[in-house]
Amino acid sequence: MVSPQTAARVGGIAAALITGILLLAAAILFVGLYLLFPTPAHAPGLIAIGILGVAFALISYLLESVSRTPSYQRATAWGFYAFGFAVLFLSFGINPGAYLDLTAQIVALVVTLLFLAGSVAGIAWRYRSRAEVVPREAAREAWRKSEPMSAFEYPTARNPSPPATAPSPADANPSRPRGGA
Repeated sequence: MVSPQTAARVGGIAAALITGILLLAAAILFVGLYLLFPTPAHAPGLIAIGILGVAFALISYLLESVSRTPSYQRATAWGFYAFGFAVLFLSFGINPGAYLDLTAQIVALVVTLLFLAGSVAGIAWRYRSRAEVVPREAAREAWRKSEPMSAFEYPTARNPSPPATAPSPADANPSRPRGGA
């Protein structure tokens, strides 16, 4: 039988190891992409690195579900997120090697800004919904610990009131046809 302390320690080591492997893989991939393109055409490599940085942020975010305390994955996700968008904005804004004309450069910046705005809205929605979970869980826990009420303790059980109007005889027997036939 494994103790909870040992399980927590192994979980922390595994989270750090997963994060380290992801960072190492990303670094090798980023350097490889940058070196793949010749010197005057590093811009496509930089754009690919920016897109992969955002993709690695999404992977790190999804890896948060693996850990009970996902601080490593969360920090890595934020780092990749900032790195990816910074590389994209700098690649499109500076336009190294003048590989884009002005119209394409503006369109690329606007599309990147829209993507950033959408992802920030998603992040805000996720953190707002996560903040609502704590009070909801506290209320559930209080309800679970409370003593259930008896059926005789409800207000309607102590003072039942009859219906305001009695049902008509036609409503009492629906199988009889209505009318004078």
